[in-house]
This record gives sequence, structure tokens and C-alpha cells, in this order.
Amino acid sequence: MSTQAQDKQLFVDDVVTALTGSVVPSGDARPVLQDQMQRATEEFDLRTAEAFARALLEALCQEPIDPRRLEALLILGLAHPTILERHRISLQQEGERLAAMLTAQGQHARARTLLEVIAQAVAAGADGAAAEPESGAGSTTTDKASPASATGPDAKTLDRDHARIEQLLRQADEAAARGRTARAILLLQEIVTLDRGRRDVARMIRDLRWAEAERRARAVRRLKLTGAVLLLCAAAFGLAWREHDVRRRFEAIPRATPGELASMRARLESIDGLVAAERLWLGMASALTERTTLQRAIGEIEAREAATRSARALELSRASELAESLRARGLQLAQQGRFQEALDELRRALELGGPEWSGRREAQANASAIADWIANQPVDRGTAR
Repeated sequence: MSTQAQDKQLFVDDVVTALTGSVVPSGDARPVLQDQMQRATEEFDLRTAEAFARALLEALCQEPIDPRRLEALLILGLAHPTILERHRISLQQEGERLAAMLTAQGQHARARTLLEVIAQAVAAGADGAAAEPESGAGSTTTDKASPASATGPDAKTLDRDHARIEQLLRQADEAAARGRTARAILLLQEIVTLDRGRRDVARMIRDLRWAEAERRARAVRRLKLTGAVLLLCAAAFGLAWREHDVRRRFEAIPRATPGELASMRARLESIDGLVAAERLWLGMASALTERTTLQRAIGEIEAREAATRSARALELSRASELAESLRARGLQLAQQGRFQEALDELRRALELGGPEWSGRREAQANASAIADWIANQPVDRGTAR
């Protein structure tokens, strides 16, 4: 770093210290900021403030922006509003930039206080600022016109460049007002090519680029928010459509006839399939309740049928045992020659055993044989012994 650059750096640091203090203020920011504004107004006249502003603007054109230097420039602008107007710098915009930097550092209260003080200063100075810029503009015109007072080709060239710069500034302002940021930046860059010393124009370019970046960031945030809302709407629509479809399929299951085991089992099987396929939906509680009711009803019917079958089986078993006993007694009576009594016992066995009795065929054959034998016996012989 050259000696001249070092001197400029030291001068800028001295300016920052003179305007903001040796340390970054903490605690309640409003009285500190007001004290800094009052000190800048009382201790530095307009000429000194102009020199400070030029030094700060030149330093702020570097990357990255130093928050303390930007704060010093704002304090200077609050104390001497014409300084920033002369360099075409927006106090409100620079305040928003510094507030964003303070917020990023976690100093939310200080950023909010800064914006409030700037808003009050802009509102309070809206009427009184008209007279002061006129005097400042006159001095600027005198300063800028001094090169044109010289004679010769250089003076004409300077006048021509000055007129061109003013025209480009107007066009850049119009383009920026219409939202054509890229066009405004190109016009300002052309001004810089004509006058390399226009630090205020370089600052305007930086401001436009920062505003464009903020606009794009806001557009991206809006796009993300819109996408999130659309996704939520799509998810809600999909959920509603699925609920409607599942409800329709549930209502399409054939109703069960109370007491009819086949229809009840068919409905229960369909409900089980729907629950297994969908797993979860808003109307699932009613389906689960009905499934439980069907399972209980089917269980009760099956229990009654099982009890009936068991009783029937027991009855058949007892009848079979009795029929078997009567058949055995009939055969015994037949062996004793008491054929009529034997036939009666066999017929009672056939009647009690029923069609499912395992000994029915044999008992029927015995009864038929005994009946035939009795029928073929002479009437006068009587019963054989």
C-alpha cells in the first residue's frame, strides 16, 4: 500500500471516529444517535462535512461495505442533509441498507431505531430542505462551471461533457423510475467513462445493483411462497379426492343381511380388504367400528351353530346307542323264539336310530327276515319255542 493510500485510510478512520465515536455504541441507540447528529451539526461546518462525505464515499465504493463507515455517512447526512442531496444519495435507501446489515448482525433494536430516526428526519425536513439545496446547488454550479470559464478547446470539451453527463443523469433517473434498472446502470456507466472522478455516480450504480438484487430476492421469496401454497393446495385436493374415492368404495360394499352368515362374512371380508389396502383415511373409524360389530355378530352366530351341532351330535349318539341296544335285544328275543317281540324291538330300534344310524341296514334286514318268517308260519301252530 502506498503512502498516499495509507494517509487516506487514516483520514477515513479519523472521520469515522469523529462522527461515531471510538467504539460502537451499545444500549439505547436513540439518544446515542441523536447525540452524534448534534455533535456533527455543531462541530463540523458545511465545508468540513463535504470533505468528510467525499472521503467516506470513496471508501464505501470498496468491497465489502464497512457498516461503521456507512453509519458515519448517515450521521453526516442527518446533520447536513444537503451533503447527500448534492451527491445524489438517498438517505432512506442507505438507512435501509445499514439496517439490513445491523439486522444480519443481530442488532434488531438498533436497526429499528435507525430507521425511525431517518423517517422522522425525512418527514421533518421535507419543507425546510427546499431552500438549502438551492444554495448548495448554486455553489455546485459555480464549482462545476469554473472549468468552463477557461478559454480554448478544453473548456468547450468540458462544457460538452458536462451537458452530456447531465443528460445521462436525467435519462438514468427516468429509467430507474420506470423500473429499467439495467438501462439506468448502462447510462451511469457511460457517465463514469466520461468523468472518472464521479464517485457519486459509482455509488448510484452500486445502489441500483443492490436494489435489483433485493428485488430478485423478493421475487424468489414470492415464487417459493407461491410454490409452497400451490403444493399445499395440491396436497389438500389430493387428500380430499382420496377421501371421496375411499368413501365411495366403502359405500359400494354390499350390505349384510342381519342373521345371514354368508352376507355378513362377505361384507366383513370386503371391509378387511379396504382397510388393508388404504391403511388410513379420515372415515376409517366407522369402517373399523362396523368390522368389530360384524366380527362379534358372526362369532355369536357361529357359536350358536356350533352348540346346535354339538347338541344334535349328542342326541344322535344317544339315539344310536339306544337303537343298538334295542337291536341287540331283538336278536336275543329271536334266538329265544319270541319272534313277534323281537320284531317289535327291531322296529323300535329302526325308528329311534333314524336314517343316519350305522346299524340301520343290518337291523332292517333282521326285521324283514323275522317278519317274513312269521308271515309264512301256519296260524294253528302258534309261536315256536
